[in-house]
Amino acid sequence: MARRPGPQAQGSPEQRARAALDAGRADEAIALARRLTQKDPKNAPLAAILSQALLRGGEPEQALFAADRVDSLETRLLAIRALRALKRHAEALTRAGSRPAAHPDNPAASARSAPRLSALGHPHATHP
Repeated sequence: MARRPGPQAQGSPEQRARAALDAGRADEAIALARRLTQKDPKNAPLAAILSQALLRGGEPEQALFAADRVDSLETRLLAIRALRALKRHAEALTRAGSRPAAHPDNPAASARSAPRLSALGHPHATHP
C-alpha cells in the first residue's frame, strides 16, 4: 500500500506554512514563511502568516517587524497584537485609532473594522 504524503508535501508553500501554523507548529511555519517572504516581501497574506507564527513562537519584536513590512488590515491587527505582547500599550492604542488603509474607499468597511482595531489595542481587551 502506497503511503499518503504528509501535510508538508501537499499544497503550495503558502498553504503548507498556513497548515503548519494552524497545526501549532510555529517553528515550521516561521521557517517556511521567512523563505517565502524573502522571495515576495510585499505579499500581505505571507507577511500575516509570518507575523502570526512569530507571535505564537514568542517573538513579538520580530512579529511586529514582519507585520509592518506590508500594509493590510490583517497585518495592522497583528502589529497591534505584537505591540500589546511587548507591553507597548500606548502605541497599540494609537495604531488602533488610526484609519485602516485596507478600506480607503469603503467607509462602511472601515467602520466595521474600527471596533476590532480598538479592542485589540486596548490593554485589557481580549482577542476575538
